[in-house]
Amino acid sequence: MKILLIQPPIEDYYTTRIRSYPLGLLFIASKVSDICDVEIVDLRQSKKPIKTIPPFKELDDIYNTHYSPFSLFHTYHRFGMTNEDIRRMISTKKPDLIGISSLFTTYFEEAVDIAKIAKEVDKSIVTVMGGNHPTLFPEEVLRYDCVDFIIRGEGELPFRMLVENIKKGKSLNDIPGLCYKSNGSMEIKKIYSDTDRNLRLKREMIQKDFYRYGKGFIAPTLTSKGCPHSCYFCGKPAVKFKRFNTEDIKNDLEKLMNLGFDTIDFEDDYLDLTSPHTKDIFKWLSDKNLRLTAMNGVIPKIDKDTIKIVRDAGFQRINLSLVDMSEHIQKETNRDQFSGFNEILDDFIKTGIPIEVHFILGLPAQTENDIINTMIYLAEKKVLLGSSVYYLSPGSPAFKNFLNEHGRFNLKYARSSALLPSNNFFTPVKLATYLKLSRFINYVKSILDSTSSDLSITDILKVIENKNPLDYEILKSLIIEKRLISFEKHSRKFKADPFDGDAVLGLLNKLKFIKGYKSNNGCHFR
Repeated sequence: MKILLIQPPIEDYYTTRIRSYPLGLLFIASKVSDICDVEIVDLRQSKKPIKTIPPFKELDDIYNTHYSPFSLFHTYHRFGMTNEDIRRMISTKKPDLIGISSLFTTYFEEAVDIAKIAKEVDKSIVTVMGGNHPTLFPEEVLRYDCVDFIIRGEGELPFRMLVENIKKGKSLNDIPGLCYKSNGSMEIKKIYSDTDRNLRLKREMIQKDFYRYGKGFIAPTLTSKGCPHSCYFCGKPAVKFKRFNTEDIKNDLEKLMNLGFDTIDFEDDYLDLTSPHTKDIFKWLSDKNLRLTAMNGVIPKIDKDTIKIVRDAGFQRINLSLVDMSEHIQKETNRDQFSGFNEILDDFIKTGIPIEVHFILGLPAQTENDIINTMIYLAEKKVLLGSSVYYLSPGSPAFKNFLNEHGRFNLKYARSSALLPSNNFFTPVKLATYLKLSRFINYVKSILDSTSSDLSITDILKVIENKNPLDYEILKSLIIEKRLISFEKHSRKFKADPFDGDAVLGLLNKLKFIKGYKSNNGCHFR
C-alpha cells in the first residue's frame, strides 16, 4: 500500500518557517513504515510564497506596504504549492491512501483542498484527516464527501490499525479515535489520548534541505507530550502529560546530528528545565556543539543548577510565556500557578542566554493599563518583547464561552494576524498600535546593543540620523510628535499610519527607561 502523509500549504500574512518541520506526521510515518510504503510530503515548502487576496479587507490600511522599522505585515501569501502543483504531485505518486494534517482551524480550507484534489485525481484514494481541527469538529469535517476518515486525538496507533485493517479487509469498529460515515450516519469516537512513552522516530524520512536556520538546519524534538495545566485561551485537546524515555531522546538527537541538523528546537508544550529528566538531557548535550532553542513551552521556573546547565548546553534563545504582568489577568486566564515572575525572570537573565518574553494583547478581561504596564516592565528588563494579539482558539474555554454568548464565530478569524478585538476596550487599530509600540521598544534595544554605553534619547536619534535617515524621521515623529508615520516608496513621501493616539500617549507618558536586549546599556526617557 502506497501512503502519502501530507502537510498542507497555509495562507496568511506570515509563516514561521523555522517551525515548519512536520514532526507530527513523522510520528505517524515512523509507526507504519514497516507495514506500508509511506512518504511524508511537505507541501508548505516552495521556492517562493505566492501573493493572494486576504479575507480581511478591513485590515488593508493597517497592513500597508509602506516602510517603517516598526511595520507589521505587508502582503497576504500562500506559503506552499499551488493546487495545480498538488494535483500533479498526487497524479505522479499514485497513492492508495493519503493522511492530511489539519492542525489549525483557520487553515482548514487549505487542508480539505488536498482531499478534494485527491478524489478528483482518483476516487478510490482513501483520505484521512487528523490534527486539532478534526479532533474538535469531527461532524463538520466528515460532512465533506472528499473525507473518508478522521482520527481524533493521538494518531499513531489508530492510523496503524486503520492501515492494517484496510489491508486485511477487517472491521474498523474497534479502532480508537477513528470516525467515519456509515449507512447515512456518522460513527464518532471519543478523543484518543494514550501517548506512548517511547520516542522512536525514523528521522531519515525527512531530509534537512527545507529546514534552514541561518547557515545551518533546524529540527524540532520533544522530551514530553501534553501539559498538566489548562489555560483559558489554550485550545489543544487534553493529552495525558508524559515524558519520553531519556535514552530515546538522546538517540533521536544523535540521529538528527548524523543527518546534518545543527540546531534543535524543543517543542514541548510544558518544558520544565528544573526536572531531573530534563537536566540529564541538557548535561548530555553540553559537548555536542548543537545550537538549542526553546520557542514553545518553557515554564517560568529555574534554579541555580539549571542556570549553569542550560548555559553549557548551547541555548541560543529561550522564550518565556508571561501573558500579562497583572495578577488579576493571570487569575482570569488560569495562569496564576506561575506567580513570582519577576524573580524568576531575573534568574533566567543570569544565564546570559537571550530571553524573549511573550505576552498577549487584547485578552477578554485585559485593560489598556494592563498592556502598558506589561510593556513598560519588559522594556526595563534585559529581554526582547514578544507581543502577539489574542485570538479565539477553538476548543479553549474562552472559545466555548464566546459561543455560549454569541452563538457563532467566523473560524477564519481564529488567528493572531486577524486583529479581532475581544472586548470594547480594543479595536484592530489599537491592537496594531500596541504591536508597533512593542517593535519600537525592541528597535531601541537593538540600538543600545550596538553601542558600548548608555544613551539618552537624543543620542539614539543622532545614531539613527547618521545611519538611516528614513528611520530617523519615523522615530523622531513617534518620540517627539507622538505620531506613527511610514514612508510610501511610490510617492517618496512620509504618510500618517493608522494608529491609536491614546495607546501611543499612554505608553510614552509612562515610559521612563529601556534596557538593551543583549547588553546592560540603557536609555532614559525622563
